Amino acid sequence: METTKDPLLALWVAQPEFLEETAAEHQKLLSEFEAALGRNQIAWSDRARNFAQLSLNGALRAARDNTALLLEEAARTNAGVCGCVKAAASKRTAAQNTVVRFSRPPWKGIIEFWAG
Repeated sequence: METTKDPLLALWVAQPEFLEETAAEHQKLLSEFEAALGRNQIAWSDRARNFAQLSLNGALRAARDNTALLLEEAARTNAGVCGCVKAAASKRTAAQNTVVRFSRPPWKGIIEFWAG
């Protein structure tokens, strides 16, 4: 029986060779897919790292700006409080000087003058 005349026999003989070729082609496709997946994974990792860095930089910038605003507000508040405290202190000092001046009655000096 000749294989060229019997299609089933020809198919049966060619089947192992066809399976080897198919397996080799599948292995080649799998290798290409793994390589592409590796490249994409690196690209995705880089993009994720860049996005995380941008997000972190934005958050740090916002925190810095808010801190600066809070410090400015605190400085304005402290300047207002310090101004009030200075004014009160100067009034208190003036009042104390007045009290010291008048804490010694004028007649006490006269008594000491006549007694001395």
